[in-house]
Amino acid sequence: HTADNASEYPDSFKSDAYKQLQEKRKEVRRARLGLNRKEHGIRELRKELYYYNKLDMANKAPAKNTRGSHTITETKLNWNH
Repeated sequence: HTADNASEYPDSFKSDAYKQLQEKRKEVRRARLGLNRKEHGIRELRKELYYYNKLDMANKAPAKNTRGSHTITETKLNWNH
């Protein structure tokens, strides 16, 4: 990675290795972004679910309904995986 040991290599090798490294970095970055987006989506859904369940309780809705909506959303979460 340092400038002094880079001079040991011929230019063509250096640029190839560098290109490969850049590609790998891009790949990793893309994968990481994808994972984060997926995780973020699930986290947002869970937050919404929590919020709506709280609203249900505040409205004194029967526990059965709260439980039902929870199950439905959990199933949706599983589809997203």
